[in-house]
Amino acid sequence: LMNVDRRTQPIFDPDDRLILFNQPYKERYSLVPDMVRPGIKYEELPREIARRGLLNLPPDQHEAWIAERVALHRQGKRKLLDQRKGRWIAIEESRTPSGHIVVIHTDVTELKHSEREARRSRRMLRGVIDAVPAIISVKDRASRYVLMNRFQGEVYGIDPAAAIGKTSAEVVGAEYGGHS
Repeated sequence: LMNVDRRTQPIFDPDDRLILFNQPYKERYSLVPDMVRPGIKYEELPREIARRGLLNLPPDQHEAWIAERVALHRQGKRKLLDQRKGRWIAIEESRTPSGHIVVIHTDVTELKHSEREARRSRRMLRGVIDAVPAIISVKDRASRYVLMNRFQGEVYGIDPAAAIGKTSAEVVGAEYGGHS
């Protein structure tokens, strides 16, 4: 396999044995890199993770976790987001027509950091908009509210979140604008 920095693609054969992997998978994405070798059965990997105490679960839940991981893996259609070694990893598994399972690990840490920053920025912007003692709103092309600040909600007697998707007439009545 090509040596890709942000993606790895281990492949398991129809008997669920690891047959192909690249170094980034072994070095960066596996929680038990010393176990990654051709021929190892998939089930041995989560079992070793549990044995080494790398789970945030009580020991009495380890077997259920292992069984669930193995069952989902064998379905060959698992998609999950995992945080490990300080990184966010998107994991997607696909079963091929020949019965092999291809696992793709993608480092999405930068994306997760960007999402967190965008949420923080939206909260800050919303705080500023809600602090302004004036009517501030945004409507779509059909004149439905996309955003309404707290002041406008107080003036109209509606929770701003309840106005989203409604027109002004739906919020304040059909006579809206008649007194303007």
